[in-house]
Amino acid sequence: MTRHPLRRAIGDAQIVGLGESVHGAAEELILKHRTMRVLVEQMGFRSIAWEDQWTTGLQVDEYIRNGTGDLDTLMSQLGGQWQSRKVADVLRWLRDFNAGRADKVRFAGVEYYLTGLAAYDAIDAYVASTAPERLAELRRHLKPIRPATPDIFDHIAKYQKVPDKQPFIDNARKVRDLVADLPENPAQAITLNHARQIVSFYEHYSLSFADSLVHRDARAAENVKWWRDFSGDKIAYWAASPHTANAPRLRIAVPPDPDWIFPSAGSYLRQWYGHRYLTIGFTFDHGTVRVGPSQTAVMPPPAPDWFEQPLGKTGIDEFVLDLRTPAPSPVRDWLQAPIKTRGLPDRGPGSYMAGGALAQWFDLLVHRQEVTPTLSIQPDNRDQAVVEWINRNAAPLTSNDPSDPLDDLRPLRRIAASAAVVGLGESTHGSREQFRQKHRMVRFLVEHMGFRTFGLEHDFAHGVVLDRYLMTGEGDPRQVVTGMGFPFWISEEMLDLVRWLRSYNETHHDKVRFLGTDVIALREMSFSEITAYVRRIAPDRLAEVERELAPVRPTPGNHVQWYQGLSPEEQRKLIQHARRASDLVQGLPETGSRLEREYAEQHARTIVGWYESFAHFARSERELFIADTIKWWQRTIGGTIVYSAANIHSTAAPRVTFRSPGAIRTANHAGGFLRERLGGRYVSIGMLFGHGAISSDFMRPGPHPILSPPPGILDTTLGKARDPAYMIDLHSRAPGPVRAWRDGPSTMRMIHPSYVDDDDGSGYTMSVDSLTDAFDALVYLRTTTPTRLF
Repeated sequence: MTRHPLRRAIGDAQIVGLGESVHGAAEELILKHRTMRVLVEQMGFRSIAWEDQWTTGLQVDEYIRNGTGDLDTLMSQLGGQWQSRKVADVLRWLRDFNAGRADKVRFAGVEYYLTGLAAYDAIDAYVASTAPERLAELRRHLKPIRPATPDIFDHIAKYQKVPDKQPFIDNARKVRDLVADLPENPAQAITLNHARQIVSFYEHYSLSFADSLVHRDARAAENVKWWRDFSGDKIAYWAASPHTANAPRLRIAVPPDPDWIFPSAGSYLRQWYGHRYLTIGFTFDHGTVRVGPSQTAVMPPPAPDWFEQPLGKTGIDEFVLDLRTPAPSPVRDWLQAPIKTRGLPDRGPGSYMAGGALAQWFDLLVHRQEVTPTLSIQPDNRDQAVVEWINRNAAPLTSNDPSDPLDDLRPLRRIAASAAVVGLGESTHGSREQFRQKHRMVRFLVEHMGFRTFGLEHDFAHGVVLDRYLMTGEGDPRQVVTGMGFPFWISEEMLDLVRWLRSYNETHHDKVRFLGTDVIALREMSFSEITAYVRRIAPDRLAEVERELAPVRPTPGNHVQWYQGLSPEEQRKLIQHARRASDLVQGLPETGSRLEREYAEQHARTIVGWYESFAHFARSERELFIADTIKWWQRTIGGTIVYSAANIHSTAAPRVTFRSPGAIRTANHAGGFLRERLGGRYVSIGMLFGHGAISSDFMRPGPHPILSPPPGILDTTLGKARDPAYMIDLHSRAPGPVRAWRDGPSTMRMIHPSYVDDDDGSGYTMSVDSLTDAFDALVYLRTTTPTRLF
């Protein structure tokens, strides 16, 4: 769906109805979410009016504006049709958008028909605090109508059996009038709207079913209008299409019962606001939708006389159509013909909607050919103990700015107290928030714990270039970072870290060093460093060394692609050349500088490591090279080391299974080798996130959205905790169920840089046999934005 045409089509609308053809279609909710983001991010809409209870809406409003409350609890209080992962994604996004903003998005429920105790208690509390002299009067009218039980359905059943309902309505109106008589201010206005919902509730259940349908949409429209007047905001009205459409003569066939006939809420809004109320219909051709907590319904393609029928013939999977666009006569006939469309899925194939014309109902259509069911959200009781333990023990991370104070990272001192090497993992290379939090952790480890080497998932040769810059300051840091080659390291976040490391070294005698631990690139620099060393130390052996190096020098263009196009036997021959060259260098006389010799030998080992790691038959050669390089650095340079890499490399687990689309691989990884060699002196800290966007795609690096993770994986469990960003020590004291969870197997997302799917990222995961074998601590960040590549 293209954003800019949608933005132009919406124009100067003040209220936009986002109507879904059915509840329970995942793709319709995704498209509505994307449209809502256009309204909020690009067009300044600052309120969401939702087809749910007014009182529940206030709780959601507190959640998205202030982070108050628990999302699982809120989701369970929404109507059953909204209890899905996709809706949870919407609410999380709204909360994350609001974080740190002054112009926050607000949330308002526009329904009343399940108004329960919260409204009564809010009115009582407001009058008690602002007009105590009228409290007795209020309670005379409030007490007879206040539900006797929190079960609103029980209260409705009892009320419907009352023969004379007028006293309830009268008392509700007197409560409303009393509040209306109090001095006006925003809190009074909110309280008065509580009272209006109570009046609407008792009026609704005093009416016949047919009349209650009319009453409901009329009141919903009034609530949207009231919120517009109260807030002054431009509003996205999120509901089913029968409510948002401009359908003053709406009829829903629900055989064998009588048709439901009522003017839609959208028709009132069009009457009041004219074309400043714009209505968008979200439609689909076929698929499956959710109609209950564990029930789905198959939706066949539209009948020949439904308006969607020609949309399925376009051959376009997903598109936006502005129905106001000038059109030829046959199209105008279609737009103005009596409308007929999909009805209620739970009423079977005989249900349909009609009344009016397509061009009357909707200004825009957003159409999707196939849909799948939403996934129900049911709080996982198995996670409850874990989430409670996290809430008690996690250290909130109060900043993501590397220049801010580091007080919130104090628990890191305990976690890494005995470490010779600290592994800092990440679940993607493209998260700005993860990288900046790592930057802060590097600062803490350097400034407060004396760590003096920053090791990175980067090739050894260019790591020498970076190390030289940190030590001398010679060169342009942006050019040095650009020279890293790996597109996801060429970012403002990496540049900020490199600049900070250099600035630290300018004022400290015991400088921080840089170590490229990896073999992700084969560079000509390694070859020139080797030959220069041999020319100085043993010129008589230079020709012999160059003969072995010549076949393995990098080829022009994509050397990896060239190498992996060779047969295994051809690859083995090249590996033998590299090994013989390495043996020759290591066999030279031990004269000259020890460090020169060490570096020359390491360059030679890097060439061997590259060819071994990228061979068809490679297993854990790359991971072993990383561990060996860190060991070599400890022996050669010394000091404590921060090793920054993807979680899959830094994890201390002895075995890791990585799954990507179409592939699965189980192997040992660098952190596992380090734990085997260093024991508890290797500390592994993993990092995970919830949702947002990341930089990804090797071919065209750029931002890609990523949705909240699916149920059943570690990322999802961590996301249920209270704090949006935190660090948790996995060795903290814990009850039995939590210890069982920590010691048991765990699967988490491990987003490969080839990710381009714009989904929840669950196609890329890593699994370990024990979470505490894998990590000593975890950092969780609820939201992410893309790194800023250059």
